[in-house]
Amino acid sequence: MIKRILLFITSGLILTSCLEMNVHYTINPDLTGKVETEYLMPVDPMGFGTKLDDPDGKAKKEIFKMLEEYPAINTWNKIEYEYINDSTDLIIKATGYFDNFNNLKEKGILPYEILKEGKDTYFTFKTYLDSVHIENEKTELKSLEELGISEKDLKDSVRKLKRNFKKGFGMFAMVMSNIEFNTTYEFAGSITTADGKNIGDGSKFSVGLDGMKFQNYMMEELDNDDYYESIVRGASPFDVDTEPSENKEMKRMVLEFLSGEKEDISKIKVEFGKAKFDYKKELKKAKKEWDSWKKKNPKTDGDEKIKKS
Repeated sequence: MIKRILLFITSGLILTSCLEMNVHYTINPDLTGKVETEYLMPVDPMGFGTKLDDPDGKAKKEIFKMLEEYPAINTWNKIEYEYINDSTDLIIKATGYFDNFNNLKEKGILPYEILKEGKDTYFTFKTYLDSVHIENEKTELKSLEELGISEKDLKDSVRKLKRNFKKGFGMFAMVMSNIEFNTTYEFAGSITTADGKNIGDGSKFSVGLDGMKFQNYMMEELDNDDYYESIVRGASPFDVDTEPSENKEMKRMVLEFLSGEKEDISKIKVEFGKAKFDYKKELKKAKKEWDSWKKKNPKTDGDEKIKKS
């Protein structure tokens, strides 16, 4: 239950106070490339105020937070920010460069990687999917006699625990329901499904998160009495014994969330052609801009102050 939720949350989803996140990856034949990011967020996530003593400091703080979410990328440029909607919302943008797309998976940014199978090249999360499993270690659950409680006490405990879990995760799910998260992958070449069907516009495709669907999914996952009973009887929330057959179910759900509803994007065949851009040329220019930006904008730990409007 909760393991499944955490699995999905950590499979590439960046958790921030953003309302909208748009990320665009461009991948060259030698696996070099760039990522263009654009985040939209409220100035005050709690909605208590919108006026800032230091709007520039607020923007730069959020920019640093965004850049830290891409540990495999060391060079950035085109760093911009803009306050909109009477300064109630903030947009931050940046473009980063990577020397090998597969390093993004190694650093935990994405589940995807580019692999060779014979003469063919695939964009896939097969390795990630194969790593999805349940630890089937036996957890000795205590009997009601050992716990010194009655059947009624057990049911009461399950009901209370279930209510508390739903309150906590339910609030998070409500927040997630308002988020729009879109990632686009663009290749220097053509793409099809493994069996030759068209994908996207032929060279790029997008993956989006349906916030409302995610909210409904989470609430359904939090509605299993057996899970809470196992916790009451001695299992930790992350050590609840499960059947080995659940491995297949977990993989099915990972596929569902990482794949589109209309097309299977778990394994995409890529036929690379000419590079989309001159990586070395752009990187050289970006490094100069990045070094200059860092000197002008040293990172600080100070928080910006928000005035109540």
